[in-house]
Amino acid sequence: MSVIDVPGAELERVHDLLQRTKDLMDSAPIKAMGQLVDLLGQHDLESAAHEFEKRWGDGRHVLSKDLEGVRDAAKAVADAFRETDEQTVAALTEPATDGSAPQAKE
Repeated sequence: MSVIDVPGAELERVHDLLQRTKDLMDSAPIKAMGQLVDLLGQHDLESAAHEFEKRWGDGRHVLSKDLEGVRDAAKAVADAFRETDEQTVAALTEPATDGSAPQAKE
């Protein structure tokens, strides 16, 4: 009999870490970095930094959406394997409806 080892705990951890990453990206301190640029006193540098922030802001939005997708997929995979495992255990441990005992297959 083959054994499939699904790293459910690791998938849950991936989900949690991706959520923390998204929360950090969306946090006020990260979004407020542009205000620090205004204090530099160099017009060329300020312009370049604002342009970078504008482009990164667009990329941040796309990355945030992609993170949500990967985060949700990791959770869905972990949940699906956990549910399948629970259903399999239940099917092997509950008595059959016709009164006969369930039989494990090898």
